[in-house]
Amino acid sequence: TVLDATCLAGAAASLLALTIGPGTAAMLAQYAMHLSLFQVGQTFLHFQWDTLLLEVGFASILLAKPFVFASWRIRGTGGVGDGTGGGVKPPLSALFLVRWILFKLMFQSGVVKIQSDCPTWQKLTACHYHFATQCIPTPLAWHFAKLPSSVLKAFVAGTLWAEVAAPALILIPLGGVQRVAAALQIALQVSIIFTGNYNFFNLLTISLCLALLED
Repeated sequence: TVLDATCLAGAAASLLALTIGPGTAAMLAQYAMHLSLFQVGQTFLHFQWDTLLLEVGFASILLAKPFVFASWRIRGTGGVGDGTGGGVKPPLSALFLVRWILFKLMFQSGVVKIQSDCPTWQKLTACHYHFATQCIPTPLAWHFAKLPSSVLKAFVAGTLWAEVAAPALILIPLGGVQRVAAALQIALQVSIIFTGNYNFFNLLTISLCLALLED
């Protein structure tokens, strides 16, 4: 079917971009195919991670090098697809867009918890239920659910701080500060991966943090 062909074509384009280099044309093709699936899937593909994938896909078009398949070589020489043979960096405007997407994702994730007016967030008891009620808990989730109440409350407080206050560090244009921001957000995502399976969502968020490591 057309849906199957679109999925296979997108997977093939992604594999080529990964091995040869994510040029602008390749990223545009992938974005267009995923946008088609997003529109057809409707409710089934309108989750937070699906929208994030579209946002990151669009940013990748601007971040990619202007060839069908090519890659930036930030250090060294002889960049793939670079006719000059010299190493060059992606545009700062594109890097800022990726950082903005990360900031928006984390800040909104925290604000929505506060605005929900849910007593489990207000009383810092969300983790008392989270590990047992999330979609696909890992074996470690059972052990985390048995931790003392004070520790679980500390987890909630730490999560709210990491999602509401810490994202401000992402927008500060200082290399050292942004590396700290990247470390904080990566630590949060890794902790989530340990206790729950959210497919590509956490890995995609971690990949956004890599934009903070480029001065």
